[in-house]
Amino acid sequence: MASNFTIQHHRREGGLHINLIGDFDGSSAYELKHCLQKALNREKRVIVHTDRLASLPPFGREMFQKQFSAHPHITSRVVFTGAYAQAIAPEGCPTQ
Repeated sequence: MASNFTIQHHRREGGLHINLIGDFDGSSAYELKHCLQKALNREKRVIVHTDRLASLPPFGREMFQKQFSAHPHITSRVVFTGAYAQAIAPEGCPTQ
């Protein structure tokens, strides 16, 4: 995981909110995938906020999308928001 990357989360009405902070590299992609897998075992909906990402290198984005595409049944339960939502969201995931 990038030394300046952090995942923060909190529950609110409507689901679990995940905030991505820092640089999203390959290790960060793996960490987010793991976090989503755990969250989706307990939550009906997860909202991933991308506004606090400092950068989204192609390698991190592609690695996450590749890992996530192996689980197409969960795409409708994860919503990506913020400045990097369109860039990071795997195919089939809603963005705001």
